[in-house]
Amino acid sequence: MLGAAGSLSNSPTVTYTPLTGAKFIQSLMTPLPPASVFFTIQSGFPADTILFASVSSINGLRNQEPTFEGVVPGDPDFHRARQLIRKIQLSGAVRIYIKQDEKKETTSLLSFRTEEISPETLADIKELRRLLHLNQDAHEFKLVYAPVASDDSEVAVTTRSVFSLMKNMAAQVEVPDDDLTSHRAFAGFEQGLDPKNVLRLIRIHSAKSRPADAFVSVFYRNSYFWIDDTDLPSKQMFSLMMMFFTLADSGERQNLPLITIPAK
Repeated sequence: MLGAAGSLSNSPTVTYTPLTGAKFIQSLMTPLPPASVFFTIQSGFPADTILFASVSSINGLRNQEPTFEGVVPGDPDFHRARQLIRKIQLSGAVRIYIKQDEKKETTSLLSFRTEEISPETLADIKELRRLLHLNQDAHEFKLVYAPVASDDSEVAVTTRSVFSLMKNMAAQVEVPDDDLTSHRAFAGFEQGLDPKNVLRLIRIHSAKSRPADAFVSVFYRNSYFWIDDTDLPSKQMFSLMMMFFTLADSGERQNLPLITIPAK
């Protein structure tokens, strides 16, 4: 009798080029480019989620912000504006593109299409123009980094840095009681907040025992911190963090040492 047997082993690896020193700090502290944030929306990522995570204000409408005293609620009109942008995005009536003038200078433009779209989308665009104090007759708006617009033809955006986004996520971690009583950490998202005015960006649980069904987890100071594998919004936000790191890393590539980690 004859027989044969074989086996196949696959050991994939993940390779990183780490940022170090001043460049690393600069990439964390520099606000994300507004054009990059809106191009992310143009590529299909949900506009309401992207704006909620990465933008501090649009034309003076403020997003919610974390502080040591708690989370400061955002302007209701900010949340309404990002909901409208999401609806307009789904209709295909919004686009972002780069325009070059005679001096070869480039400008990022936000444009709304008003032809061959539904009356409902037209009403959404009209309401969004009103909330952002935009010209009702213009079709193109200049996208700039600024706290307020200089006129009704600009969309002024202040974006968050990766550090600010991480701080916002950290403010929503469930803080263990032992860490609160020993003054190791400030109170988390749950303490002393009105859920009607403050929205959750991500849900990170904590417990002394290992979680049974975690999407990602870490053990720190005798506690486990994790995202539940059934929490799709939190999983999506955690995954977007890598994309935001990529947007922040806009410097020139250098021949830095590589770190290769087995994936198994």
